[in-house]
Amino acid sequence: NSIGKLDHQAAVQPLMDATKDELWQVREKAVDALGKLGSTDSIPVLGECSKDAMSNLRKAAIGALGAIAHSDCRPFVEIAMDDPDPDVRKLARWAMSKLDAAA
Repeated sequence: NSIGKLDHQAAVQPLMDATKDELWQVREKAVDALGKLGSTDSIPVLGECSKDAMSNLRKAAIGALGAIAHSDCRPFVEIAMDDPDPDVRKLARWAMSKLDAAA
């Protein structure tokens, strides 16, 4: 979480690595931080996290993708529009509005 607050691109790779941690809480904080950094390099990793079994991680990933709002995020957000969790779907609608505004 602290690394993401540094707003430094050197933090991107360690945060992407942290999305593979065994603890979902660590993965969630890493995803949140990647969204704050806004690096397009993290989009594929965030996209994978948006498909995780843990809904909290999916929510964090869709929120991060919406914060980045790059066109490469769109396929992952579109998939999340049909997520079984209503909170993920709500975030996907928000993220899609960010993507549409950025287009």
